Amino acid sequence: MRKTTLIIMSAVLAGCRAKTAGDSATTASADQPAAPDQRRVFFGDLHLHTTYSFDAWSLMGTKTTPDEAYKFARGETVQFMGRPVKRAWPLDFTAVTDHSENMGVMSQLDDPATAFAQSDMGKQIIKNPISAFNILKHAVDTKTPISAMNAKPAMAAAWDREMAAANGNYEPGKFTTFIGYEWSSMPQGKYNLHRNVFFKNDHAPAPFSSADSGKPEDLWTYLEHARAKGFDVVAIPHNANVSGGLMFDWNNSEGRPIDEAYAQRRALNEPLTEIAQNKGVSETSPQLSGSDEFANFEIFDHLLTEPNTKSAPHGSYIREAYGRGLVIQAKVGANPYKMGLVGATDFHNGLSTSDEDAFASGLFGVDPNTTLPDGVKAKRALGLIPSPALIDDRVAEGVKPALDDPTIFGSGGLTGVWAEHNDRDSIFAALKRKETFATSGPRIRVRAFGGWNFAADTLGHPDWVSQA
Repeated sequence: MRKTTLIIMSAVLAGCRAKTAGDSATTASADQPAAPDQRRVFFGDLHLHTTYSFDAWSLMGTKTTPDEAYKFARGETVQFMGRPVKRAWPLDFTAVTDHSENMGVMSQLDDPATAFAQSDMGKQIIKNPISAFNILKHAVDTKTPISAMNAKPAMAAAWDREMAAANGNYEPGKFTTFIGYEWSSMPQGKYNLHRNVFFKNDHAPAPFSSADSGKPEDLWTYLEHARAKGFDVVAIPHNANVSGGLMFDWNNSEGRPIDEAYAQRRALNEPLTEIAQNKGVSETSPQLSGSDEFANFEIFDHLLTEPNTKSAPHGSYIREAYGRGLVIQAKVGANPYKMGLVGATDFHNGLSTSDEDAFASGLFGVDPNTTLPDGVKAKRALGLIPSPALIDDRVAEGVKPALDDPTIFGSGGLTGVWAEHNDRDSIFAALKRKETFATSGPRIRVRAFGGWNFAADTLGHPDWVSQA
């Protein structure tokens, strides 16, 4: 039996910000790429919502714009609910990923001069913002347009502003942004099959939404058509843990066993998957890894809209999916689940944070110096007393109990990438080649190399990374 040697670069906690990746970004120029052993690690968030997401606007009262979200992520001070907020340390890269479904439609109501704000439905929603969630969800589920919302022009305008915000905050060598959005398919209204879509380009075609199709295969067709037109784009699944076993199923969306064509398309269009975020980890669970004492870390195992229903563990977690992929490859010749990993926040208030002291329950980041809850708000955040919004009969069916227990949420995760430069070309290339890792928030730098032929004294050489 051949001996396997695995070399793992020692992990370094960078909480004190001693020479971070961003500080090292000038070691190689764009026209002279660094060798693989000279790549630096950059940390970022690839999943963040602002006021343009209909659930953030209606359920959370979010008013943060994409431009403000990027400025906060890059370390600038912005105003949030009348208070100045600032991230403890700047991210290297970020993508705002508002839901493509009715993107920016609800934020029309923030301008009383719009036709939507002056309509009867608009006035009803302004009085009761939470009601907008059910109204829009019904419109998406039934594919029934609501004329008063002026949806198509509003979505087109919002998408233009999303792209402008990403481009306006992009500073190669210092802070990288990606144009993106979230495709939010939820079969039967309860199984999470969401994907985040990212473009390397400085512009992108109109988003594809679950109103267009709820099948991942149709999303891949959209991505393939976009590539044919010159757009470099990938999709990243998120929250497999609440997919009810569908995210890493043995079958395609029509219930047929995965074949070679499906496996190849998925591997091409979805080279990565999200393993850690605010709504739990998607690595494994105690049911799947009973001998792993860490398998119960940040488990969020119920369906989003049916919190009394457990999400089926088989097919919902990445560790098992890796094994399933090998089985499928042996049968059909291609592996659909040979995925790299990313971590993210999925915060819905536009403030991307990952430190533990910058989280106070729910789907939100906070500035611990200015916006930590206190008094009654703190008791609500800790679940000691119910929030009026969560016990109000007007709350969308299924949303109330899903948000009722603040202890089930976790602080935001992070994506680490090994890349030559802090710019779109380098980081996007790292994402595509899966030279990534994820953490639940700390800036741990880790790099792994595996192979059959490492010498026993490899770690004793100063150039061991180059050799590996």
